[in-house]
Amino acid sequence: MKMQIPIPILIGTAMLMSFIFGYMISSNKEKISYDLYRFTKGNIEMERTINSPSDRVSEDLITVSENKIEIDIQDVEWSSYAPTGSMEPTLSETANGLYVKPKGPEDIKVGDIIAYSSEGHSRDIVHRVVEINKDEYGNYYYVTKGDANPVPDPEPVEFDMVKRVLIGIIY
Repeated sequence: MKMQIPIPILIGTAMLMSFIFGYMISSNKEKISYDLYRFTKGNIEMERTINSPSDRVSEDLITVSENKIEIDIQDVEWSSYAPTGSMEPTLSETANGLYVKPKGPEDIKVGDIIAYSSEGHSRDIVHRVVEINKDEYGNYYYVTKGDANPVPDPEPVEFDMVKRVLIGIIY
């Protein structure tokens, strides 16, 4: 004996399933976007706003000649990057960075890329500053986020955690 399900019940069930599936997708949008980004190795368009870093190197400090480039800045440090993918496509393991120490908490601006230390990480974290706040005592703290990450980092970054500010990228 064949069991037949009435068409209105089939349509109602399909609509309910569509609603539930749609709700699940919309409530997990950030995770799905991040998973898609990692799965496609960045070959999808993701809606994002990224502020540009501060201008820290004026043109009069740069000299380009036929066989070399000179940048007249004191205490510059060089860095390479781990293949985490969090700052793609801006930074990857094939890039090299040039960094300076910030002069003070006000020297760091939204859009700057900073290297900072964090408990539980053996290497410095390199992410972009997306927001700057002060606590009730007037101490600065920074909200950071990897360019490829869907949400900001969970912990705020205090100024004393900041090691360096990126001033140049060499690919």
